[in-house]
Order: sequence, then C-alpha cells, then structure tokens
Amino acid sequence: MDQSAAEIIFLAGLGAFALAGWLAFHFQRRRDHVNRVWRGFAKRFGARFVPPDRTRFGETPLRLLTRTGGANVTIEVAGLHQPTGASTTVSAQVPGSDGFQLYVSPEGAATAVSRLLGFPDIELGDPAFDERFEVQANNPDLASAWVGDEVRRKMLGCQGYSFTIVGGEARAVRQGIELSPFQLEKAIEVVLCLTRGGLDLLRGVRVLAAHIGGVVSARSEHWEPEGKVLTVLERQGVQILIDAVVRSQKQPRTSRVWTRLRARTLEPVEVEYVVHGHKDVEPPPELARLPVVDIGDTTFTRGYTPMCADEAGMREVVPATVRSRILGLRPALIVNDGKEVTLLLSGIVLEGATIVAAVDLAADLASIRARGPYR
Repeated sequence: MDQSAAEIIFLAGLGAFALAGWLAFHFQRRRDHVNRVWRGFAKRFGARFVPPDRTRFGETPLRLLTRTGGANVTIEVAGLHQPTGASTTVSAQVPGSDGFQLYVSPEGAATAVSRLLGFPDIELGDPAFDERFEVQANNPDLASAWVGDEVRRKMLGCQGYSFTIVGGEARAVRQGIELSPFQLEKAIEVVLCLTRGGLDLLRGVRVLAAHIGGVVSARSEHWEPEGKVLTVLERQGVQILIDAVVRSQKQPRTSRVWTRLRARTLEPVEVEYVVHGHKDVEPPPELARLPVVDIGDTTFTRGYTPMCADEAGMREVVPATVRSRILGLRPALIVNDGKEVTLLLSGIVLEGATIVAAVDLAADLASIRARGPYR
C-alpha cells in the first residue's frame, strides 16, 4: 500500500471516529435535555420519573407514572437514543371496553393496522372533527357513543397525536419527543376522557331511567351489553326491560350495538310475527322462516317486511295506527314470539323522547289481543 492510500484510510477513519464522537455527544446532549424537560413534567403532573435504561434486550423507555382523574396513567418516550423513530405515548386502562377497537388519526394518517383490519371509516356528524380526523372502529355504534362531544373537543385541541383503544387500553401517540407541557397535558386529558367512556354511558343510562320512571340494575360501574346493565319499568301493567345487545355484521371483524326493549305479553298468544326493517339484523332462527304477508299497506312495506303465518291475524295485531307509529320510530326489528315482544333500535339510544315512544309501542304491542280464531 503506498503512502497516499494509507493517508486516505487514516483520514477516513479519523473522520468516522470524529463523526461517531460528535453523534454520541449530540445524542447525550439530547438525552440530558429530554431528561431535564421530563423531570419538569414529572413535577408539573405529580408523576414519578423513571429514567431510561440500557439492558441486554435494548433500551427501556423514559417513563412518567401518575394517578390522575381516577386512572393510572403512563407517559413514555421510546427510542430516545435513536436518530429517528422516537415517539411519545400516553396510556391508561379503559374499563368496559372489552373487545372494542378504535382508531382516531389526523386526516390522511390512518394507521396501517386499522387499514389492514378493514374497519369502516366512520363520520361522527361533527363537521369540524370529521374534516380533521379519520375514525375507524370494529363497532361504529360504540365509537359514536364513546367519542362524544367532550372527547371530540379535546382531540381537536391536541396537535399531532393519534388515539386508539385496543386491548382495553387507551393511547395517545405522536411521533417525536413531546417537549410542550401544554400539549402533553391535552393528550392526558383526551386519554382520561376515553377511559371514562363506559362510565359516562352508564351515567347516561341512569339519567334516562330516572326520566322514564325505571330502575337500573348494573353488574359493574361501567356500561356493558347483554343484560349486564338493565333498565326495568312498567307500562300499562306490562313489564319492560331495556338493555343493549351486540351483533356481528357481515363485514369481517365488525359488529353493531342495538338498544333492545322486551315486553312480556299479558297472555300467551298464537299470532307470532316479525317486522323486519334493517339489513344488519336478522330475526331469531325459529321465526326466520315465517312467510312474508301482504297487510295491504304499501307505505309500510316500502320500509318493512311483515312476516307471519296468519295474514289476517297480523293485520289485527299490527293495525294501521300501530304501523304509523312504527314508521315514526323506525325500529330495526320487531318480534312477537307469543310470549314476549322485542324491539331493536339502532345504536345506543339514550334520548328520552325516542325511548318513551319505544316503551309505549312495546307495551301496546304486548297488550293487543286478536279477536279471531287465531287467539
């Protein structure tokens, strides 16, 4: 090797060594700066500061651990030593969110996971929010109820973050290291709002029950479907039970919530019928084979499919006045199995006037008696 080549190799090695030293110095300065800033965050939020550490398995994140708003909140920075790829995450457990998956991302930044799973895009009816965020969930009805007015308002004020509920945990995530205490505080507020979604829904059920004269039986401190949160009341001598049910949709991995009202018939009847009005919900298997009947009401049958073994009997137990009320209320399904009348309303319905109309309709359907031989 001649002298000039050796000099070039030496200078290149010296340059690489100097660059490595500069990078090490730079990352150490950044780490020291982040540590100072986040120690300040710890004091501001009353959190315990857990510095990052290198192990044989890699680097542990810098963490703040605190309890606020009734929840244990973890705030962390991952990838502190990496030149790119550092991220800030705020997380907390979400009671009552078992199986629920929610992804809320700034417009155009939907996560690859949500796209891969094929969850539908959801608009929440808030133009300012829908313009700025993309929402995907495995249950659109639950997403609409969970991401309420307060949550949307706080998300709009939180810059650069995406939000998820997956595996019973709420997360606010942004790329890069958060150095603004104000933005971090806003991210914490969003996560806390998401943790209270199930509590807020149960609170809404209790308020509604008080409005309609019912009593709530709940097995936990948060909203749950399938009879675990049940409102019980009486109308016209008929006992009414109100809860929510979750049913899978034809689209893979997705489901919907239906508000269910059940009214015990005053006496067993033989006129079993189905009034089917929504493609996403099916009649019970034992009644799904009932024939479609002509009840002489084209306005009604444009929106509903009446099914019954006795056409004349169905005309009598679902008269024109009742059909008009059904069209006004728009239930997804009505079933009378001879012992119980069931109404399904789309979504989680907590609006008083709608529930009152549904309760009165269920009570009337459970009370109507046919006068013919089909009694």
